[in-house]
Amino acid sequence: MADRSKLAAKDGRNGALARVLRIFLASWVVIGGSIAAVAALNDRVASASGGTTVYSHTDKTGTAHYPATFEGTLLGTPDHSTTNGAFATCLTGSTANCTHFPNKYSVWLTLNKLTKATNVGIKFFFAVVAPGTKSTPNDGAPANLSYGPTYHTGGTWTEREFELVKTNNKSVWEPIGTTLAKHAFDKYTQRFQAALFNTTTNPGGEYQFAVCQVPANPSTGTGAPGITHATKTCVKSKNFTVTGKATATITTAVTAPTTTKLGNTWTDTATVTGNSVHGAPTGTVTFYLCQVTKTTGKTGTCTPSSTHKLGTVPLSAATGSNYTRTATSPPAKPLAAGSWCFSAVYGGNATYNPESDNATATTAAPTTGPNVECFSVTPVPAPTTTTATTTTGTFTLGTAGTLTDTATVTGQKGSNAPKGTVQFY
Repeated sequence: MADRSKLAAKDGRNGALARVLRIFLASWVVIGGSIAAVAALNDRVASASGGTTVYSHTDKTGTAHYPATFEGTLLGTPDHSTTNGAFATCLTGSTANCTHFPNKYSVWLTLNKLTKATNVGIKFFFAVVAPGTKSTPNDGAPANLSYGPTYHTGGTWTEREFELVKTNNKSVWEPIGTTLAKHAFDKYTQRFQAALFNTTTNPGGEYQFAVCQVPANPSTGTGAPGITHATKTCVKSKNFTVTGKATATITTAVTAPTTTKLGNTWTDTATVTGNSVHGAPTGTVTFYLCQVTKTTGKTGTCTPSSTHKLGTVPLSAATGSNYTRTATSPPAKPLAAGSWCFSAVYGGNATYNPESDNATATTAAPTTGPNVECFSVTPVPAPTTTTATTTTGTFTLGTAGTLTDTATVTGQKGSNAPKGTVQFY
């Protein structure tokens, strides 16, 4: 009787383990040596009566699952945060066929339908690609968002490689080589975290997974591992979108002329920095300029408005694999002396939210540096006119008397009265 109780308990545990994660995307099955797509998939293991769900991406059980069964470094946060959560809930579709993810960290690849005895020993790699092109998922290909012409953060194909092996009479997936240096792997649900990958070039903001068999003699360098359309060893998932937006940072710096006197020009440069997951920011920066006080050496706030708008400038083009872009304001020529402050607003794009600089400067003008948006404009000395008035009359040389000269110095209307001294000769 005790043995039966133990068996029943064991069956209950097996039933609990049988209810596992449905896959996020379409899965794949090998047919005649090639790979064909399967549109949907039921539970990975048929549900057994009794027991409870041990884990799903919408029901993270904490340390019982994460990080106990994870390998590599999980990117994002281990929670359901729509902004950065690696376990964020699918927004459209089901866990078996998600087509709308809240952020890039929450995109996972599960390969359940490839888990067949005929695939044991076969090596595969994955790539996140931009749909709508005929480009291959090879390293450096324009459509390859994991490792494209300039974006390399997702790692080469050897860092997205895996193999089906036989362990204890079970077929399980294992990362190969340096894959864990770039992508987390969940041994329990047998899935890979897709991040890092670049922002799609698809006009509709869509992505795909491409899963390919590694060629028998893979090439190296750009174009590796040498997948061609003729080999027909790749399959792509259904399109999916990632609409959660990230936060870029914006810093600013004022460029001052050699003299701060009225009549000179100033510019403001905004630096917008993205991140390795969402790629380089694109879009525009709008600049504003306000006079905050007529006194020099003060700080203040320039509130963006049409009255104070200097202009809108596109961010600089990509110049490599970094995630920083800049924009410089049109030259600004203040119309009066006093303290002036810039303001810069990044308009955002499909990936990044709009952001503004610190419109309130924290360092007294005219100090310059990052995020010091205020500067002083000193007045130009007003021109003056001098009128000489002499004592009139006739004087005889050698006789007593005084001859005087009077100078009248006149300033400009709107300026303070002239001060100082006059020298007579």
